[in-house]
Amino acid sequence: MKSKEEKAKEWMEEQESSPRLGSSVSRTYIPKGVTLNPIVKMVKPENLKPNPNNDFDPLTEEEYVNLKEDIARNGILDALTAKKDGTLVTGENRYRIALELKEHADENVRRRVENIPVRYYMNALTPEEEYDILEGDNLFRRHLTAEQKKERLKRRILRKYKDDLLQDNRGGDRKSEISKQEIESLQEEKSNDHPELLIESSEIQTDLLPGTANAESKEESESLIGTDSEKSKYHPDILIGKQDVAKKVSENENIPLGTARRYVTELKKELKSKDPKPAKKKATRQKEVVTKKEKVKEFQKKYSKLSASAKKTEVSRLVGKLIQVRKKREKLEAQVTIFQQEDSEIVEKLFAVGEKKRVQGLGV
Repeated sequence: MKSKEEKAKEWMEEQESSPRLGSSVSRTYIPKGVTLNPIVKMVKPENLKPNPNNDFDPLTEEEYVNLKEDIARNGILDALTAKKDGTLVTGENRYRIALELKEHADENVRRRVENIPVRYYMNALTPEEEYDILEGDNLFRRHLTAEQKKERLKRRILRKYKDDLLQDNRGGDRKSEISKQEIESLQEEKSNDHPELLIESSEIQTDLLPGTANAESKEESESLIGTDSEKSKYHPDILIGKQDVAKKVSENENIPLGTARRYVTELKKELKSKDPKPAKKKATRQKEVVTKKEKVKEFQKKYSKLSASAKKTEVSRLVGKLIQVRKKREKLEAQVTIFQQEDSEIVEKLFAVGEKKRVQGLGV
């Protein structure tokens, strides 16, 4: 006799092998380190609750009606997923439809949604893991427009791989560190593996010089290197290992490598435009120091030309101004101390009533 786990596995495999409207084409997205119980439980929909972090737009009226009609006719084909406390992670539209159909005039329809299939996550999910699953399910299950999917994918890539993108931007100097021998080695390796795919050494070396503009891809392509008559559609720095981020995104998010490269390139440019170069900041600081020194020198020149009485007057004026500045500073520091005490007291109160996560999630 088959165990519950075996029956649940067979049920899921059957749904995944022949998906219909309302069921997903691919398996449920599960991040590393997260375990989803293979056992499918039949649960009353009223015992579940919607996820407050679901920020996806609702289905269109037509999509919602079509899904509702299919569930009324066939029941829910794809198991919802939820946390141990009953908070849904995926399947909110199916959950809402099940609640609505419980009031349906047809008894057979009511019976189909009396209990609905749910799989529970076995470990506690962090807010990041929970949103990752929710976003992944919505992104690849729903019929989004090309523009909606692009924006959502870019947001997802930026959220999950921002550190990699920033590191890739900062590590751009590595292309100038690649020696001629490494380039020749790459050329030889590529030509040995694919004789018809050649890289012109002179072109690579020219494009590897600092300051070279990136060439954007106009179409998705899985090939990095063109034939004799077709040059690479991507910037040469991608050929020398900079495709790692795009490859990582492609594999982890199950999207075409060409699409991943294009989005990664766009996001890196956007991050560069928002993140001023450290050299500029350093130059700004140096300018401030120079300005301060210039002011001091200018004061010394003027002071040296003053009479003895005028010098005493000027010194007295500066001392008086210094006293005023320090008094104002003392008042501000006292106010800061009061604010810090109030802040600490409020935080402790919130922690005491179990709102630690909310406090930690504040943007200020």
